[in-house]
Amino acid sequence: MGRINILVAQPRRIAAVGVAERVADEGGTGCSPGDADCDVGYHIRHERRVGQNANIVFATTGVVLRILAGDPMLQGVDVVIIDEVCDRFQYIHIYIYIASALHVRWALYAVETTMFSRGRLPFILL
Repeated sequence: MGRINILVAQPRRIAAVGVAERVADEGGTGCSPGDADCDVGYHIRHERRVGQNANIVFATTGVVLRILAGDPMLQGVDVVIIDEVCDRFQYIHIYIYIASALHVRWALYAVETTMFSRGRLPFILL
């Protein structure tokens, strides 16, 4: 099996940068997002730190929409993860339309986060 390229949409710039740095740090390679040998990167407005070996890219929702505008088929991307989607999310209708046009198979996971505070595992809905 070859490399899987993952694009993760985050709702805010600080989330995209913070999560990318944490994932890179927990990878144990000692690299930072944007390093040539790092497999994690981020792309926010006015800043792109994606190394040549990056296969996980965290980006803001606006950047993901710009990527989709330039490449509607998302060539080279195997998985798209949209983080923090809720009924107030302003771009959800655009994501749903694009996914239906691309014939994407959806998997929706809803995590009940209050379970963490009670010391139990989260409930995951498929």
